[in-house]
Amino acid sequence: MLKIITYHTFQAYGIYRVYINILNWMTNQIFELITDTGLLPFLFILSVWNVYLRQQDTTPQQRISSSK
Repeated sequence: MLKIITYHTFQAYGIYRVYINILNWMTNQIFELITDTGLLPFLFILSVWNVYLRQQDTTPQQRISSSK
């Protein structure tokens, strides 16, 4: 019985360590991606494009409401 409990304890601890290592790796990758200054021009272009598309999306609705 003690052998089974010990086995499951070590198995659970191993699964926990793998989970923590994967979580740390993912966190490091996200942090490196966010803090990469080489992506700033790309993010700026995406922001401008997003604003442009939002304006294009609301423009037809304003034309429809003004024609009524």
